[in-house]
Amino acid sequence: MIKKRIITSKKLLLGCALLGLLTLGQTGIAKADYWEARTKESSNNVLPQSFRLETMAKSDQGVRLMFGYDVSDTSVEWTNLTYVVSYDGTNWTNHTDTVKNLREYPSVNISIPVIYADPDGVFWMRNRGQDSLLKFDGQNWEKITKTTILQDVFPGGTPSGINFVGNMFGDSASRRIYTVVDGNDNQRYLIYFDKNDSRWHRYSASGGVLNSALYPGEIYGVRNEKDGSIWFWEYSKTEADQEEYGFGLWQMDASGNWNHYNSENSIVPGVISEVFPDSQGKIWVSTADHGLFTHSSNEGWSNWTKENTNLFSNRVWTIQEDSDNRIWIINLPDNSADSKGGVCVYDPVNNEWQYYTSKNGEDVVETATNAFISGDEMWIQSNYGNGGTYSLVKEDEHAAIYGQTSGDYVAKTGFDPAKKKKKTTTSKNKAVAIYKIARVKVKKKYKTRKTLVYKTGTTQWYKSLNLDVGKYQIVSRGGGKKKRTRTVNIANGNPYRLDLRY
Repeated sequence: MIKKRIITSKKLLLGCALLGLLTLGQTGIAKADYWEARTKESSNNVLPQSFRLETMAKSDQGVRLMFGYDVSDTSVEWTNLTYVVSYDGTNWTNHTDTVKNLREYPSVNISIPVIYADPDGVFWMRNRGQDSLLKFDGQNWEKITKTTILQDVFPGGTPSGINFVGNMFGDSASRRIYTVVDGNDNQRYLIYFDKNDSRWHRYSASGGVLNSALYPGEIYGVRNEKDGSIWFWEYSKTEADQEEYGFGLWQMDASGNWNHYNSENSIVPGVISEVFPDSQGKIWVSTADHGLFTHSSNEGWSNWTKENTNLFSNRVWTIQEDSDNRIWIINLPDNSADSKGGVCVYDPVNNEWQYYTSKNGEDVVETATNAFISGDEMWIQSNYGNGGTYSLVKEDEHAAIYGQTSGDYVAKTGFDPAKKKKKTTTSKNKAVAIYKIARVKVKKKYKTRKTLVYKTGTTQWYKSLNLDVGKYQIVSRGGGKKKRTRTVNIANGNPYRLDLRY
């Protein structure tokens, strides 16, 4: 049985760096997270005023590479307002002009569908619309032309030309970076760059999705690190096209054998927006109208919908996994009257659901369209208001305590900018203790009694604690800081935000 985590009214919520946990329709929920808007001002004027994040990757070295659009000026054709930027946690860099100059036609709009970061901190991306790939090592850019690849993969001269029709994806164990190409010999090939010998190779597979006569569209792929299988799906097709081509989802196992799943066998019908293998080897498939599908060797196929699970809607756009192995599911509103968007977070270990909505997070959450998670960091793109990009980092450095009023949503509280200090140290575990303070009568005299009600020394995405309203002392220590003690009074309906950095 799937469990829901409920926060009752007239209680206090302690939330470190994330959200108060919520059951849909449950009242008495307060905002309990801290999202940072990534704006022109906060990026030292590198990002445009309204940045629409399309794709992003983060290297193991902490560099984030992003591709997106400036949507602030509607009078200018949006395809001419592309940006490629990097962020290393401190410095923002605009690479747009550099990338454009690498192209054969610098005036033509950049289009980068997916970015892959390999274990060495090198970013790989297909240069859509041009016969080349782009590579960024964190400092320098390089263009890889089709001529270079042809010399390695097809030294005999057949085919004499190729077009890139796939995204870039990798195999961290064997240090390979894959993509799919069409040859001018009416054949399709899966090729890869082997970082062990610094050469391109042809993968020994044919048939299946590599039959370009049957499947002429763009092909996306991803590799399941657990069993070595590669999963393919068609990019950006309508439901009618999916039915016409019968594409669905193709699996190629480690031995090169193919399995095909589509509407004809009632598995994975409709438009596929993403295929995601989690750390345990389970495959998650998001669809535009049919919820999501999961597959594992032990359980086979399952279809998750809002009718049989706690999804917000059956329109699932993005699936990601955090460092605690929770699955983040981005829902967009579907056509039903009660549908809404938001982020559903599924904990497979405890079989529990947790949520982001505007009731317990920023308003931007309900209109999230893209989400990117890397370890302890999540970035989302939202269409709320003028749109924008927001990030949330798993840490103990922000906390919030809230008094709640039965039957009503507690008004949201903003973080006081005057009290927010610049972060100068890296996030470290914080030892936090909370004591309930009460005046008690002892032998005709009143004394102050402190009762420990909460203590932790670990960092978690989710922390919740039900406490009575009243007076509390919060003691925090760690992260290179001295012990900090403060006393707060929390009443019903009185939100209070606490920053544990100082």
